[in-house]
Amino acid sequence: MNSSTENKIKVLTADDEDTIREFVAAVLSAEGYHVLEARDGDEAVAVAVAELPDVVILDVMMPGRDGVSVFRELRGDPRTSHIPIIMLTSVNESRLGTPVTTSSIAEEMGCAPEAFLEKPIDSKTLLETVREVVSLA
Repeated sequence: MNSSTENKIKVLTADDEDTIREFVAAVLSAEGYHVLEARDGDEAVAVAVAELPDVVILDVMMPGRDGVSVFRELRGDPRTSHIPIIMLTSVNESRLGTPVTTSSIAEEMGCAPEAFLEKPIDSKTLLETVREVVSLA
C-alpha cells in the first residue's frame, strides 16, 4: 500500500474551536490519517457529502447548526448514513439549560453515534477511539 491520499483513511473533524480542531488534525495526521476540517455544522455537512470521509468527529455544541442536527442530517442522507460518527462533548456543556450527557444526546438524536469523547480529549484516547470505530465500519 502506498502513502497516497487515496489510500489513507479520511477523517472529518468538525469543531468551532480552532485549538480542538487543530489538535485532532495534528494527532491524526501524525498517525497517517488524511484529515479534513470544518469550522461549523454547515461546513461539516458540505465536506461530508463532497468528500465521503471514513469517519466524522463532530462537536456537539457549535454555533448555528449544532452537532446533533448535523448528526441527524448525515444519518438521514443515503450518501452519508453509513459513515461512523464520533461525538465530542464537554462535560460542563448545557443545551437549553439542561446538562449535556451522552445518554441525553443519544436520546435526542434518536440513535447513538458510534462513540462519544469528552473534552478535554487526549491523543491516546482519540487514536484508540478512531481505530476502534474504523475497524467496526
